[in-house]
Amino acid sequence: RRRHGKDRVQSRQAHHLLRARRAAASGMATVKRIIVVLPGAMVARNWLSTGLLERLAREPDLAVTLVTADDKDADVARRLGLAWEPMLRASGVLRTLQWRVKASYLLHLASVFRFNAIQRFRGAQQRLRQSRRLRRLALRDGVPAYAIFGWPFATSSSALSTLLSLQKSLWRTCAPVARLFDRIDPALLVVGHMQNSFVLPYALAAKARGIPVLGAIGSWDQPTTKGPLVVHADRILAQSRSVAGQLQRYHGVEPERVEVTGWLQMDPPVRPSTVSDRSDLLRSLGLSPRHRYILLGSSPERLGHNEPTIAR
Repeated sequence: RRRHGKDRVQSRQAHHLLRARRAAASGMATVKRIIVVLPGAMVARNWLSTGLLERLAREPDLAVTLVTADDKDADVARRLGLAWEPMLRASGVLRTLQWRVKASYLLHLASVFRFNAIQRFRGAQQRLRQSRRLRRLALRDGVPAYAIFGWPFATSSSALSTLLSLQKSLWRTCAPVARLFDRIDPALLVVGHMQNSFVLPYALAAKARGIPVLGAIGSWDQPTTKGPLVVHADRILAQSRSVAGQLQRYHGVEPERVEVTGWLQMDPPVRPSTVSDRSDLLRSLGLSPRHRYILLGSSPERLGHNEPTIAR
C-alpha cells in the first residue's frame, strides 16, 4: 500500500525510450532504428519477458535490433518482431579480438574491486568471506570475489582511473561493432546494464558517431557493488529515487540526466485498466481479508546468506 500510495512511481520505460528516440532523431528518415544491448542472461530475460520490447516492436516508425550473448534469444526476438544480432564475446570471434575481450574483462574485475574498496561497501567485503563455490559463481557474473583482483593499491583512486582508461583504450576501434553500426545506422543506443564490460565497444562506437545513449539500471545493487559506470549515457532510467540518489552519490551523475521510471520486472509498462482491492485479491488467493500477512521473498544463497536469520 505504501508503494502504491502518493509516492508510487508508475513505470513508463517504453514512453521514455520513445521520447528519447524522437528527441534524438528528429529530422531523419521515417523509420528510426534503435540498437538495444542486453549483455547478461537476467537482463535479457527481463526485457524480453515483460512486454516492453514487444510494445516497441509494434511501433510503425521504429525498427529495433536486439543484441544479446545467447543465440537462443534470436527466435524469441524474431517472434516479438525484433531483429537480433549476436553480442561480441570471447568465443566465436577472431583471435585478435578474443584477447581484447578477455583483457577487458580482467581490467573490469580489477576496476570493480577497487571501486568497491574505495566506497567501503560491506557487501563486497562479505563476498570475500563466502565459500569458494559461491565466489566462483559470483566471478561468472562479473563480481571480483577474490582478493587478488585488488592487488596492488586496492583503495587507490589513481589506480582505478588508470584501469578504466586502459579498458577504454582496448575498444577505440572494433571492426565487428563498427560494421553493425554502419549497417543499421541507429538513432539511439540503449544499454541494459551500464556496468558490464561487454557493452563498452558498443557505447564507444555510439559516442564516436554522435549517437545518443540511453542507459537503464536493471538491478537494485548495480549503482553500488557492481562497479563504476563503463558507459556515459545521455539519459539514465532508474527504478526509484533511492537508486537515482546512488547514481549521483557514487558515480557523480547529474540529477537532470536521471529519470525515475519504476522497475521493469516489477512495475507494468502501462497502467492496468483495473486494480483489485485488497479483499478481492486475498479471496482470489484463498486467504481471509481479516488477517494481516507478511510475505518474505528469499534470494539465492550467494545473495541472501543471512536471510534465514531475518526470517527467524
